[in-house]
Amino acid sequence: MARKIGLRLKKLREISRFSLDFAAKSVGISKQTLFKYENDKITNIPSDKIKELARLYQTSPAYIMGWEDDPAVQKESNENHAPTAPSLPNPAPISLNFKTVLGANDLAKALTVADEAFSPRIRKGDTAFVTSLYKDENLNPNRSILAIQAVDQNGIKTPDTIVLRFFYYTPDLKGIVTYAPSYVPEAFPPVFYPFEYLNEEMPVIGIVRSISFNIF
Repeated sequence: MARKIGLRLKKLREISRFSLDFAAKSVGISKQTLFKYENDKITNIPSDKIKELARLYQTSPAYIMGWEDDPAVQKESNENHAPTAPSLPNPAPISLNFKTVLGANDLAKALTVADEAFSPRIRKGDTAFVTSLYKDENLNPNRSILAIQAVDQNGIKTPDTIVLRFFYYTPDLKGIVTYAPSYVPEAFPPVFYPFEYLNEEMPVIGIVRSISFNIF
């Protein structure tokens, strides 16, 4: 039974295309601990962690435990699929609870898209028009597009450039996970942002409102 649990946890994470580090952070454990779960070095996994992992991977605790053979949510390994956000207790539209660079009184800002995460609909070099949330507006996880400050290979911010990402709230509601719709694990991995980091470093510029496409 224990071996089945470890194998299922590893397979679910790989199908979800989550790194060991990302999945571990999402449920509040170290990547070393998750590695031990997946390789049966730890077999008495706490029930609350089984539930959180099930929620993260969109399946049931019973499936992880090996008590049933059919996962609650079917997953596909199609490389063109985005990672599916888990079913969370937070409502679909939710008021913004982290800061953005653009404030309520700022005008829309034209910024250059820095990668191909939304390709082919939005390409590198296209212009995104970005604002803060409007008054009384709510964010829609998995629908609202965040404009996130782009950085170079050394982690240095590149002026007036952004990457576009969907997002969802983590199961413990302690942060967000950003991801790309044309998800390729090596190129556009999901990123976990704790609320503390979002409010201190403010990597989110604002919300994407429209796109101006380059035709050449």
